[in-house]
Amino acid sequence: MASVGNTLTIQAEKFGQVPHYRWQGQCLRHNRVSVVSYGMLERKLEHFTRASVFRIDNQAVEFFWANRWYTVSCEFDRFGLLTRYYCNIAMPARFVGSSVYFTDLDLDVLAFPSGQTQVIDREEFRQNAARYRYPDELCLRAEEELENLLFQISQAEYPFLVSRGACPNLLDMLNLVHRSF
Repeated sequence: MASVGNTLTIQAEKFGQVPHYRWQGQCLRHNRVSVVSYGMLERKLEHFTRASVFRIDNQAVEFFWANRWYTVSCEFDRFGLLTRYYCNIAMPARFVGSSVYFTDLDLDVLAFPSGQTQVIDREEFRQNAARYRYPDELCLRAEEELENLLFQISQAEYPFLVSRGACPNLLDMLNLVHRSF
């Protein structure tokens, strides 16, 4: 795994290890089951399934776990204020050298500083389940993990602070990451 401060390549895949998109971040913390990275403002995202390159207009503290079925991107505006948490339901991450790989299962959750949550991309999940031939067990697991994630958000479990009415800034989140390892 990359050392703290070094560059990470984060690679999202579709089921079957089909490249989906990738970007780079800076390793903030890591251990054998998790990686936390910082995504710089205006970072480049190469989107293979859309054959496009985008610039991401936020800063983010991103969490990946080898033992959880989701990823979390805490997104901050240019001034360092939390705008939302963007969560992917995903198979557990794999850490290889200075790269993080995860299989995106299409279901996403947005959690806002107000405490509101929104599940998005259910239709994309259904379409890709057929297109990529997700096994029935994987579809059931994705739905179960979606419910688990929504519960964790509602309970303000790490790294979620939204349900407590807290609206951390980037510095607060970096301090939280530092204290949690």
